[in-house]
Amino acid sequence: MRKIESRPQPVKSAGVIDVALVGNPNSGKTSVFNALTGLRQKVGNYPGVTVERKTGLLNGENGLSVRLHDLPGLYSLVPKSLDDKIAADILTGRSPEARDLRLIVVVADASNLSRNLYLVTQIIELGKPVLLALNMMDVAKSRGLQIDVQALEKALGVPVIPLVANKGTGIAELRRQILTHVSATRDEIPEPDFPLDKGGSNKSSSPFVAGCGNTHSCKGPRAVQRRCAFFPPTARWSAGGTPMTKRSRSYKKW
Repeated sequence: MRKIESRPQPVKSAGVIDVALVGNPNSGKTSVFNALTGLRQKVGNYPGVTVERKTGLLNGENGLSVRLHDLPGLYSLVPKSLDDKIAADILTGRSPEARDLRLIVVVADASNLSRNLYLVTQIIELGKPVLLALNMMDVAKSRGLQIDVQALEKALGVPVIPLVANKGTGIAELRRQILTHVSATRDEIPEPDFPLDKGGSNKSSSPFVAGCGNTHSCKGPRAVQRRCAFFPPTARWSAGGTPMTKRSRSYKKW
């Protein structure tokens, strides 16, 4: 992963804590945003562009106020469009619009998790506190996918909240987790529970690390190593590094 440039001085607002909501296009991010903020939304545009800018408020106890930023959808922190660049620059602190983000909430499509994990692991590597909102759990179930949420949570080292946002399922828990995290002292993100060496090579003999069995090693940034750990050695990978899995594949053994 390319080196993150030094961040500009964040723009702070008295009494308001900034939280980013981000995810792949079609992950249900807008449904999550609407369910969390209701009518407490403000819609505009980013300066100098026509890309829509949406913010909403969450209010907690003791005067706690959270400003939730619904960032443009993107697949990677390496931008390929104007929308991508706006979101990536805010997340990495390179944008004049960057805030002192206390938390990043990543919305992922549970029915297409292999693709969504690419962005998830990149964001975890930024070093900020992260919550994973695992949306569309009902769609995943209808496709025969079984996701062990606790195992995924342990492997990533971040809280995972299962959701069906368009039905309101899990929204109350996500809201509680957001308010709890922003009001608490920031904790260091734990390392994944598989060995990584400083040279960026993972030589784990785990049978669930793609291409990283007894005779292989997984080389690359830690974000890639985290993602590899979720797929068995038989998984086939596309040229872009995305695992090509069958819909009937079970993630039960994560």
